[in-house]
Amino acid sequence: MKIRWREHEIIFVALWGAFGITSLLLKVCNTDMPVYPELHKLFMDSGRSFVFWRNELLPKIAAIVLFLICYVLVNLVLIPSLRKISFPDLDKMSMPTIAKPILLFSLISAVLAIFTNVISYVALPHLSNYSGYRGLAMMGYNDHPLADPFFGLSRALVLIGVLTLLAIIREVTIAFIGRPGDNREFRVLVSNSATPLAFLYLLTLLLINPDSRYFTSYVAIVTPILFFWFYLTFWFFPSVCDNSFFRRKALMQLLPSILVLSLPCQFLSAGAMEKAIYLLLFSMFLLLVVTPISLLLYRQRGDKIRQLKRLESQVAKSGADLKFLRSQINPHFLFNALNTLYGTALFEKAENTAEGIQRLGDMMRFVLHENNHEFTVMEKEVAYLNNYIEFQKLRIQASPNLEIEHNLDCIQCNGIIAPMLLVPFVENAFKHGISLINRSWINIELQCSENEIVFEVRNSIHIEGLSDTEKYNSGIGLQNVRQRLELIYPGSHSLIITSGTEEFTTRLTINLKLQNHA
Repeated sequence: MKIRWREHEIIFVALWGAFGITSLLLKVCNTDMPVYPELHKLFMDSGRSFVFWRNELLPKIAAIVLFLICYVLVNLVLIPSLRKISFPDLDKMSMPTIAKPILLFSLISAVLAIFTNVISYVALPHLSNYSGYRGLAMMGYNDHPLADPFFGLSRALVLIGVLTLLAIIREVTIAFIGRPGDNREFRVLVSNSATPLAFLYLLTLLLINPDSRYFTSYVAIVTPILFFWFYLTFWFFPSVCDNSFFRRKALMQLLPSILVLSLPCQFLSAGAMEKAIYLLLFSMFLLLVVTPISLLLYRQRGDKIRQLKRLESQVAKSGADLKFLRSQINPHFLFNALNTLYGTALFEKAENTAEGIQRLGDMMRFVLHENNHEFTVMEKEVAYLNNYIEFQKLRIQASPNLEIEHNLDCIQCNGIIAPMLLVPFVENAFKHGISLINRSWINIELQCSENEIVFEVRNSIHIEGLSDTEKYNSGIGLQNVRQRLELIYPGSHSLIITSGTEEFTTRLTINLKLQNHA
């Protein structure tokens, strides 16, 4: 499930721009449109003629479009360039990677400052004390447009900086909401429901005239309800059990937040008695109306998440079954062919070839018969690892500069494990840690306890590519293993990968207690 915050924000900004431009165009369509006598007089006093579409309509539309362009440049150009900067590896970053965001930030600010001056030159908003030009007013009072093309550059830098900071906060929040975990799907679902609601609230706030009496009522009533819903959904309900929600302790925990969020409604009245009545009624409304509705929505989302997980599990199982059926196409033919090659190798006294064919057959049996199960016993997994290691040794046994050590202790390994979960680390070691020219080493160690296994693989690193054909064969890949670990052992595993100048190390720790008790 994907977080839709960015899409919702783009829609909100587009609606804001469309509303601003539409309201300006409606003035043109209005037959009773005023002729702006004050502006005519102000322009005449400054020695200029006033034309509505040139000095009023187009500049205001251009101001809206200018801010929309800056928003697009920040989010689609500047933010992607900032993502390429990794602070832990900052010393390894190249200067162009660091300089590019700084240059883009400066260029966007310069575009905002220059075109603000161009719009000011046409509209002359200083004559009307920037009435109707709140966006341009943020750039500073400018009574001589184009005299300094970069007038307001410092303020433009601040505005673009604020816009960039908000975008960074958004990206960090999205990463926090989308972090791996048992409740990720719920967090994403609630976020996708909350952001349109928040943007709709802000859009309505922009449409209401601040001088209107409805503005105060909207802020005093809708804002607390919205914040209360966020509080219930993201913090209160997840922290209490459904069965204990209506208990005294949970309700006492809820009442202080209700009282705090009910305080703004007192601005709707002047008398002390009316304020007390408004406070009591709004508190009862939050407790008896908003809370049950929020709880109902919260439970419905939980049911939807559980349903989606069941469907996802069924789809994954169906896909695995299909792959298994495809893998079983004429498997006996393959085994018969291997047996023929094995007999031929023994007849020709090619003992190493015969041994390699035998181990390959044992590995194929494991893949065909054990890999279709969700879990397999550790003894079979270790046997597969041993076969794979010995099979690889046959390929590289002629190399004098290679050291391979492996200690696969399966005496204490009485648990079960997902099949073929450990071999990708060994494949990676043989793929990238072997050099037929330089000194190479691979060290593989497996330690088992009653409820835990620790699997560590260390191999040498060779920077320059060599002619070893195995180096270019594709394996399952570490990324695939990470995904399987997150799905099969969420919260009960630790994968540490370290890469030095000469050695690459992977250390996997899995708590098998839950699987052993299943």
